[in-house]
Amino acid sequence: VLDQFANVVRIALSAEEILPKRIYRLTDFVESATFSHVQCAALLARMFFKPKTSHSLSFHYLLEHDDELSIEKLRFLFAYFDRIATNPPKGCVSFRLKTVRNEEFKEEWIKNKCNPMPDVRIYDQMVIEETALCTQIDFANEYLGGGVLKSGAEEIRFLMCPEMIVGMLLTDKMDDTQAISIVGAYVYSGYTGYANKLKWRPLSGRYARQNDARLRDKYGRLRVETVAIDAMYFKTKAIAEQVTSDSLTREMKKAYTGFAQSEHFGQIPIVTGFWGCGAFNGHKPLKFLIQLMAASIAGRPLQFCIFGDTVMGNKCRQMKRRLEMDNVTVG
Repeated sequence: VLDQFANVVRIALSAEEILPKRIYRLTDFVESATFSHVQCAALLARMFFKPKTSHSLSFHYLLEHDDELSIEKLRFLFAYFDRIATNPPKGCVSFRLKTVRNEEFKEEWIKNKCNPMPDVRIYDQMVIEETALCTQIDFANEYLGGGVLKSGAEEIRFLMCPEMIVGMLLTDKMDDTQAISIVGAYVYSGYTGYANKLKWRPLSGRYARQNDARLRDKYGRLRVETVAIDAMYFKTKAIAEQVTSDSLTREMKKAYTGFAQSEHFGQIPIVTGFWGCGAFNGHKPLKFLIQLMAASIAGRPLQFCIFGDTVMGNKCRQMKRRLEMDNVTVG
């Protein structure tokens, strides 16, 4: 462990040489930032040594707690720093704040409401994290990364790809018009389990496909985009509260903001699943339909992962077939 932490210290000390003098947070006026893989590592290594305050983003919580989940998270982080210290990837990672104002959404809706439903494929066993050459949807809360730095276990993706944590340093709380895009994050670890049963595993072929250097674009980024969108919280899974005009409009706008085409990702599939249907109590068939419509407005194909819920997966397939048979459009 001491040798591993020595790697962290060396990477943190390199920050003075390799990082720009000023780093700006993402706002309406500064929409994007790009860092090399090594620069991302320097930013993350410094998080072990930040002053301990109630609002600072650091790894203090993980170092101070000896529960199994905190220890497992440190395994992910040290595996990442070991790779950076010995054989860092060559390329960069981009972070962008995506904003779609209400007026812009209305214009897109009017322009595309007669579109047919998009190409949709429903997968029983595939998980979002294993897909490549696509836009992966991160089921976020309003703060990017959620509780990954503390006791939360939802953001496994940020442990597999610690470079995504840099986005937490750059962004504030998302509002209803915003989504956050991360392009090119490298996958450093695999995993098994979920929540308190989460376990670090060495990177295997299942997840490593996204790291294929042939997928890098002209900017040196892997052509895998992760987009964070936060769902509404509902007190229960009952549908009545979720089909109000305000709720439907908000969720449709948020999904569209995440799905709207980014540069070089126009016809690349969106890979998603039952967004907001866990702790946020979203109604699964409704969230499937909302994302189907948002993908159509965005003009992009949709790949939907049902995470082993075959009963609900079959219901979604039936809904899809009925919509196609009746030639239903988005509007």
